[in-house]
Amino acid sequence: MKVKSLIFLFVLGINICLVPSCEAKSGDPLIHIASPREGAVVSGRIKIEARVSNSTDIGAVRFYIQEPGAKDRYEWYEFSSPYVWGGDGYRLDTVLFKDGNASVVAEYCKKGEKKSIASHRVRFRIDNGKPIINIISPMDNAAVGGTVKIKVKARDPGRVKNKKGIKEVSFYIDGGNRARIKNPPCEYIWDTRLLDSGAHSIRVVAADAEGMTSAKTIMVYVKP
Repeated sequence: MKVKSLIFLFVLGINICLVPSCEAKSGDPLIHIASPREGAVVSGRIKIEARVSNSTDIGAVRFYIQEPGAKDRYEWYEFSSPYVWGGDGYRLDTVLFKDGNASVVAEYCKKGEKKSIASHRVRFRIDNGKPIINIISPMDNAAVGGTVKIKVKARDPGRVKNKKGIKEVSFYIDGGNRARIKNPPCEYIWDTRLLDSGAHSIRVVAADAEGMTSAKTIMVYVKP
């Protein structure tokens, strides 16, 4: 039975391998990512597949995915052909990621060896048409006091199911839900006098008619 493992790695913004890599020598198999294509715009479920010119001596193919705006990387090992992220027949649901530029790296190691050889990177863009949301006021890291009007701008480009429209905007203070606004204007009046002075978080989440969400978080400082 094929052995597979899925490991979630937390790599702080540094694109390095856990084991040393070396360049391919003359005669070594070549690896390339067949899907997605370089510069492709993808949405929904996608297949991530690597191909090796001669898989006879291949011990494993390792994939890395760097999602938009994230410092974390996701890793997958595949031990036999076809070399597909998640296993043969699996498709990655890009709706789980943010819209934006992403990349995938594939590399292999030979049987009985730990060093990775001949990596290939492909850069692509995820565009599922998720809501776009921004906090207009207050500004991030602003000092606030008394009653504060939290103003939000949200729009929905629509894509996956061709349904457009913001269904709801939710306001959270320090993780607690304070309001759900279904109609514009997207505003919430926050009484800071009920809280201790110091740092507090404001998070807003927009949900669209397709059931997709996007969020924005800022920190503010309540004056004593």
